[in-house]
Amino acid sequence: VSSSKVHMDGADLCTADGNIHIFREYDQPGGALLTSAFRGLLEKHPGSRRSGVVTSWEQRTGHLLVGGDSRYIRTWDARIECPVYDFPTQAGSNCTAITSDHIGGSVFVAGFGDGVIRIFDKRLGDERAIVRVIRQHHTWIKNVTMQKNDGQELVTGRWVITTMLELVLTPL
Repeated sequence: VSSSKVHMDGADLCTADGNIHIFREYDQPGGALLTSAFRGLLEKHPGSRRSGVVTSWEQRTGHLLVGGDSRYIRTWDARIECPVYDFPTQAGSNCTAITSDHIGGSVFVAGFGDGVIRIFDKRLGDERAIVRVIRQHHTWIKNVTMQKNDGQELVTGRWVITTMLELVLTPL
């Protein structure tokens, strides 16, 4: 997979059963060509409300973050087609949304079904990656987005409420 030629969109990337499909030449008249396919989550953790599989593609690093009905958020390296990290969520509910730092590629944010938001720093390793837990919401997190302009704002949403938080992303 050539990372400079691959673009992924979570809505078109994952099937309901958790299989991930990576395509190339998706913008060509002949149609997309399947480059790779694999199961995004190897284990499923059923919650009271299922979130399925949620993804976030990091174009700069070639990593795909995969979460959902699991106790882990798995990072896949599309270049070598292998998982490289399994981050424990330390959550009692399923992951419902993921976004990542599109500038540095080391920070990602996950929202959960209980309204909790966790900020992860991949540079700290699998077990110590959670650097901040935000308990501002109390219901299902529908979406999380890190603003692409400078990566310093986090927008979260639960149904119609939006909250903006300032993040400080410092190098280690």
